[in-house]
Amino acid sequence: MALDYHRGQRYKSKAGLLGFPFLLGSPLRNLGLFKKLRLNVALGLFSRCTAAFAVVVGLVALAGWALDIHSLRCLFLSGVPMKANTAGAFVLLGLSLWLLQETPQHESRDKLFRWLACASALATAALSLLTLGEYVFGWDLWTDHLLSAVAREAHDEPFAGRMTPITALGLFLLGCALPLLDFETRRGLRPAQVLSALAGLVGITALVTCAYDVNAVEVFGFRSRIALHSALLLTLLAAAVLCARPDRGPMKLLVSDTPGGFIARRTIPTVVVFFIVLGWVRLAGQRAGYYGTELGLVGMVVSGAAILAVLLHYTATSLDRTHAQRMRAEAHFRGLLDAAPDAVLVVNHKGEIVLANEHMDEMFGYARGELIGQPVEVLVSERFRIAHVVHRANYREAPHRRPMGSGVDLRSVRKDGAEFPAEISLGPLESEEGMLVIAAIRDITERKRAEATLAFQAKELARSNAELERFAYVASHDLQEPLRMVTSFVQLLARRYQGRLGADADKFIGFASDGAGRMKLLIDDLLTYSRVGRANKAFERVDCESVLARVLQGLQVAIREKGAYVTHDPLPAIWGDRTLLEQLFQNLIANAIQFRGNEPPRVHVTVVGDAKGWLFSVQDNGIGIPRESSERIFEVFQRLHSWAEHPGTGIGLAICKKVAEHHGGRIWVESEPEKGARFLFTIPRGEEL
Repeated sequence: MALDYHRGQRYKSKAGLLGFPFLLGSPLRNLGLFKKLRLNVALGLFSRCTAAFAVVVGLVALAGWALDIHSLRCLFLSGVPMKANTAGAFVLLGLSLWLLQETPQHESRDKLFRWLACASALATAALSLLTLGEYVFGWDLWTDHLLSAVAREAHDEPFAGRMTPITALGLFLLGCALPLLDFETRRGLRPAQVLSALAGLVGITALVTCAYDVNAVEVFGFRSRIALHSALLLTLLAAAVLCARPDRGPMKLLVSDTPGGFIARRTIPTVVVFFIVLGWVRLAGQRAGYYGTELGLVGMVVSGAAILAVLLHYTATSLDRTHAQRMRAEAHFRGLLDAAPDAVLVVNHKGEIVLANEHMDEMFGYARGELIGQPVEVLVSERFRIAHVVHRANYREAPHRRPMGSGVDLRSVRKDGAEFPAEISLGPLESEEGMLVIAAIRDITERKRAEATLAFQAKELARSNAELERFAYVASHDLQEPLRMVTSFVQLLARRYQGRLGADADKFIGFASDGAGRMKLLIDDLLTYSRVGRANKAFERVDCESVLARVLQGLQVAIREKGAYVTHDPLPAIWGDRTLLEQLFQNLIANAIQFRGNEPPRVHVTVVGDAKGWLFSVQDNGIGIPRESSERIFEVFQRLHSWAEHPGTGIGLAICKKVAEHHGGRIWVESEPEKGARFLFTIPRGEEL
């Protein structure tokens, strides 16, 4: 069901014409579905009301026979009364139709109702069949004495209590149709609807005889008259049986939103009513003597042809208007589809392409409309086509939405044989022709190239970082021995020649000794930084309370000198490296003590846990950190103050960051100048769960 446009021509696939709005949920189709649903509800309501009406009319007529009230037998109409056995048959048919209505019920109760409905319908069919047998073979089976003693009354025709042959035939057809209401042949034919349609023709025939004021109809040698309300009720019941299952069988066409359904709903009722009225007009004119038989026939033919021509013209105009609206919707949909950033195609249940947008043709190098009708495997690399057929069959068994980025990549092939990587998203769509699959395809050649470049750069960066760490470790380790020698000789000079070489010499020796000490501290910190994560020590259960206790024990001198006060909330046991965690807490608390303000340092350690991990916080009342430097301070050798203001190497926080990342977490700071700092770091949960 797809259209394609190329050089002003219209191409159609094997799935049919006018498919765009109906395939992908256009406003026209949504409106049609709403109207169809509303029509089905109305037809179901009509079927129920007719069933109830048949029961009421039948009971009123039976009451008239039981109470010998002629007006009740005629339903307050002048003319022929409804026969008693006919009234009983209408009660049974109405009850059967009511019980067979589709309503949610308890399974056992629904089964009982179905048995009662079938029994009522079959009883009516049996009674009608016996009556027809009486007429055909001249039997007297006393069916006309079952519900009344009307045979003792004087009437113009024999067997006055017997239903007419036309009524018996119509009731027999309906009695056979109701038990078959839900039966359907392999070809989709519903016998119940066929039998009901025949019963409707019988009912219309009876209605026409009443409308044309035919005194009696001779059938099987018997002249009989049918009651007007019997004919009307027979016709209504036939229509009600058809409307009981409007979404199945031949009735499905009448309620469909297709052009065929539109024509059927427009023409069938109009033609039936028109010819009945036209026949009545002709008969009335002849009876009044306005014209003879021949002229009446000519007038009927000409009038019928003219009215049918007008009706067909009106129907054709409506269809043309609907077609124009549909074509505009298709053009609008085609524009939206071609404006999509991805290549889009629709594949039917046979694996054939029924729709492809402009970007699809451009991506794969096909002419406009050339892909329509071809198997979708022409777009897949030849070495993967057999596997793709299997995957497509599996998807058809369990269809589901599969968005972009779900890891589904294909090796697609262009018309010229060039292959390229493609990402695909899929979505199933139910239609009248079966399940369709909508696929959006994206060429990811550039992305794959970028991913390969990034992977190579990441690998090179990792190698470079590893070499730098090895260099830092080796350099810091190898520099320690020469530094110790320099420090030893400077200290020896200070001890032997202090005060003997002059004030300038003492100053220079002091500078050298201080520089050597700073160099030793820098090398020690650099060695510590390079060791983080190199040992690959297995994580263990670490009690953070004991870790903090060891850290505070090591910082006792600094705490006493600065008058610091360190507090903490209860700390958990986590999964990690004890040595590295001690280094992390020590650096953060030492910094909080060192970078103090005018007041004595106050440090508080807190922790919050959830299902994912732990959030630790180390908060102080120190000098704070500018917001623009909140990320720079975690880099190696980045300092915000001079050595004279606050001694340090600028590696401590870099070590903290590396420790947190080694544990799978991260670290950051929240601070403002002169308002203290709050360092936060996360540690994911491990085997402690």
